[in-house]
Amino acid sequence: MELKNVVRALRRHWLVVLLLFVVVVVTGSLMAYLPPDRYQAKAMILVQPNPEKAQINPQIIGIVVPSLLAQTDSTSFRDRALAPLPADLRSASVKVSAADTSGSGVLEIRASSTRRDVVAPWATAMAKQLVLEPIGQGFVTLAVLDEARPPTTPYAPARRPVVVSSVFLAMIIATLGGIAMAAYRQRVDEVDEIRSRFGTTVLGEVPTFRGLNRQKRGMMGAGEAPPEVVEALQGLRTNVEFLLADRPVCSLAIVSATSGEGKSTISVALAWALASVGIEVTAIDADLRRPVLHKHFDGKLTPGVSSVGKFQVEALLQSTALPSLTFLSAGLPDRHPAEILRSNLPGVLKSLTDRQKTVVIDCPPLVGLAETTFVTSLASSVILVVDRQSHDLVDVERALAMLHDHGADVLGVVINRTRRKLPKSDYYDATVRRPEARTPERPMPRKPEPSRPQPTR
Repeated sequence: MELKNVVRALRRHWLVVLLLFVVVVVTGSLMAYLPPDRYQAKAMILVQPNPEKAQINPQIIGIVVPSLLAQTDSTSFRDRALAPLPADLRSASVKVSAADTSGSGVLEIRASSTRRDVVAPWATAMAKQLVLEPIGQGFVTLAVLDEARPPTTPYAPARRPVVVSSVFLAMIIATLGGIAMAAYRQRVDEVDEIRSRFGTTVLGEVPTFRGLNRQKRGMMGAGEAPPEVVEALQGLRTNVEFLLADRPVCSLAIVSATSGEGKSTISVALAWALASVGIEVTAIDADLRRPVLHKHFDGKLTPGVSSVGKFQVEALLQSTALPSLTFLSAGLPDRHPAEILRSNLPGVLKSLTDRQKTVVIDCPPLVGLAETTFVTSLASSVILVVDRQSHDLVDVERALAMLHDHGADVLGVVINRTRRKLPKSDYYDATVRRPEARTPERPMPRKPEPSRPQPTR
């Protein structure tokens, strides 16, 4: 993600960024200041070979020291060491550890506690008792090298580093939160984002639909697609007609940044929707690498665009179920697709526009293909199709910039496979629902009135 996009996301969602920053800093401060202060004191013991016995190997220290360290963990040893201390000090909660820090026989006895007055007496008492223990007697000598001194400041918790770390962590989390919020809002308000950021019209949003084969996907007006999809495509047709009201004859290039975004389906559906209101439309498959229009229209792959020159354009057009809609398939390329399109497509477009045809061109993807920008430059208008489920605004921006750099007139953007909530299908069905036939109501039979008794004379 580019730096300018990050800055834009932080500015737009500054409230979320500020809230995350405050929450993380407050949490870090509580972790730093809520735990009580802990104090530590240490006493040092020197372990040396017995000087009265010169024949003793100095390596004996490495054998005796582990036993001395293990002795400090013994409960009985601790009771003997703390016996001289007052009861108040003995009952304190103190953590004691011993270690050979230098590796040369200098032992450290460390005592830590939340009470400052107990750590030094505990460490000193443990060190003195360890000197009196019979471990290694005759082989080594033990001496208290330094008694423990009462601490003046706590050693834990390290409040300043925790607070500083929490500030840096808060900055990272707040930035990621702003980016995530921008990504979420991008998915929700992508129409407004595209309009405000790129100044481009969103021509329509086509919902996701499945269960139709290629032929039925192309014939959206035949009643095979879900009603909301048909309505979305009819709205797309209306918007295109409105923007092209002053262009009775035009050519529309339908393109996407990458493959798999549904540009071919939109091309066929738009051509069908335009032809369904009586406009003379010809759909051209300019994607010679992966042609699919002939499958949508249940036609033939060849002859097609690659066969122009060998046949007249009129002879290459194939009919569809709509009399006002024809299509020109891709054909089988005999050389590079860019060379075929550069030599054949201008003549095809001129021939069709001279016959007052509205042309819908299914283009190859923009990224990585040489012929796409040439095709879009020939068309009078370009429609960019983006996949709602996989697109990124950075990709949309690059695609639009590429089109503008090559002189394309971008009519707008179509968002495909959208998940935006649409009105219920019952509402659409109500416009075409036939009134149910009602059977004439039969008159309810009257109950016979009870006979009144006649008066006697």
